[in-house]
Amino acid sequence: MGMGNPDAPWRQRFAAIDPNSDGRISKTEMSLNAEAVFAAMDENRDGKVDRAEFLHGAAMRFTSADRNRDGTVTPLEFRARAG
Repeated sequence: MGMGNPDAPWRQRFAAIDPNSDGRISKTEMSLNAEAVFAAMDENRDGKVDRAEFLHGAAMRFTSADRNRDGTVTPLEFRARAG
């Protein structure tokens, strides 16, 4: 089984953080991305991410990536989740 393009998920992530598609991530673009990630993690909207919120987000990403529900994430599942 081929590994495909291992850079593809990172290229997609870069493109998501570079909304003006100039091939560079500015400090403003990075800050906007960080704010969006933080807001998604701050489930109770108190302006802080506590340990439970942080771990809950990680658990949700893991569960989403573990397509066959075997308790592990293979490289194929990881790439599918990232893409």
